[in-house]
Amino acid sequence: MDAKQVAMEAELSELLQRASEVACRLQKLEQGRGTPHYDQIESAAHEVGQRLSRMVQKNRASDVAAEHSSERACPDCRNKCPVETITRQVTSIDGPVEVTETIAYCASCRRSFFPSTESTGTRPAGIDTRVQVPARGAQRGAAVTEASGDGGGSGAGTKGVDQHDRKTLS
Repeated sequence: MDAKQVAMEAELSELLQRASEVACRLQKLEQGRGTPHYDQIESAAHEVGQRLSRMVQKNRASDVAAEHSSERACPDCRNKCPVETITRQVTSIDGPVEVTETIAYCASCRRSFFPSTESTGTRPAGIDTRVQVPARGAQRGAAVTEASGDGGGSGAGTKGVDQHDRKTLS
């Protein structure tokens, strides 16, 4: 880790410690007098964590969208297309999040595409058409075969099926 990252980790730790203290005081006010059951403490803490997660997701998605250029090449025809920033609500594992993302429209192809996926690491630049398909012979030790669309099978229905099973299916 470089010095800048170490400093940022220390800053994050300090801010999380402060947030923890405020959350505890707020939890104490909400729970009132008496001794709370541990699951009440845990549930309230988990809600704070989910809230933080949604904030990080929203801010990071916005940062990623802001880093993109105003034009991007269409993945099909390679024409330059205007890129717009939109906001939409997604449901993350921590609840609803307003996500800002980029979208481009190619008038030639009459299609929209999401240029942000290319550089965020969420998906490879090309669409991966390989599919993991359980083999029929899995109970005999053939676990999984990979269909790659490279012409290995005689038809769409046989992709991902090994040679033994292809004969059985015929």
